Amino acid sequence: ENRFNGLPGKPRSFYEKNFPELKLPDDYNESGWWTRPFESDEERQFRADKVLADLLACHGDKEGQPEQRIAFFSHGGFFVRLVSAMLKLPWRQGAHEMKSWFYLNNCSISRFDISKDRLTIFYMNRTDHLPAHLISG
Repeated sequence: ENRFNGLPGKPRSFYEKNFPELKLPDDYNESGWWTRPFESDEERQFRADKVLADLLACHGDKEGQPEQRIAFFSHGGFFVRLVSAMLKLPWRQGAHEMKSWFYLNNCSISRFDISKDRLTIFYMNRTDHLPAHLISG
């Protein structure tokens, strides 16, 4: 039996009340953003690939479209999957048969710029905006 459970997160009304400027997906309701069981390894990478495709479709560099800044909040495990999707890296495969991982501190910031034909990673896992005692992983 799986020892992990997916947690639903805050309901739509929480964000509408506290962050009215957010553009929420139409299907995000009072049940929260996660309404499925815990995912298998294959399902997680498929979801990361889909999220990347959706981000590019909605916010990609298009003719006449103004530059956009998108804030994306993620747990560390999904972040690794998304970066793997961006860079077309096999999941957890490093050199010399080592397993790879992108470490992510809690509340850290990473910046990716995406244009028509280029992905630029400006930085990953920055914590200089946090006091030292709040930096955790």
